Amino acid sequence: MSQKTSEFEPAIRRLERQAAELIHKDTDLLTVVCGFEFSETPVCDETADEWEAQYGYQPMVRAFYCKELAGFTTTELYEFLADAERAGTLGVDPDQFAPDKTAPGRTTLGRAWRDRFSGRLKSFITQSVERVLAVAHDTGNPLGMRALKPTDKSDCSKRSERRYVTEKAKDVTDTLCQIVFPAIDLDRPDDGTQYADTQSITSS
Repeated sequence: MSQKTSEFEPAIRRLERQAAELIHKDTDLLTVVCGFEFSETPVCDETADEWEAQYGYQPMVRAFYCKELAGFTTTELYEFLADAERAGTLGVDPDQFAPDKTAPGRTTLGRAWRDRFSGRLKSFITQSVERVLAVAHDTGNPLGMRALKPTDKSDCSKRSERRYVTEKAKDVTDTLCQIVFPAIDLDRPDDGTQYADTQSITSS
């Protein structure tokens, strides 16, 4: 276990337990992300006050949980937040932006992740997301499938997706075998074809 993983493990486990309570088969992305309680997780650091004044720190953190859980690109996250109701649900205050905007622009979102979020915060988000996706996988929630196809998934996210698809493919194959093969009727008698003891089968 790496030093960072060891540092975050208690907080990640708390978030994992929250996910287990929140996520059911049909739970949507916003319900999951907005249900997380960050009061005891290391997401608020020395930059929080500065961010809070302009954008709202925790709404931005929740926005990037949406990005990582759904596999959005930065552009897809921007388009997702362009819906005023979604942005408001995450806690984004539209009064902080231009009249025709409901959330930070693409450039602001990209800069936030690259330059404004600390390495510690980014590590916590990416590590905890993998645990949350595992919970979604176990409950059969679509989040576990990463149905969207982003271009910037982490290697770890790709491994999770491949593992999920492989397991689901096996489940589907097993189910089809149980359904299809018993239904195949070869028009044979129940006891099979019977031959007399002295009868031989020869090729024509």
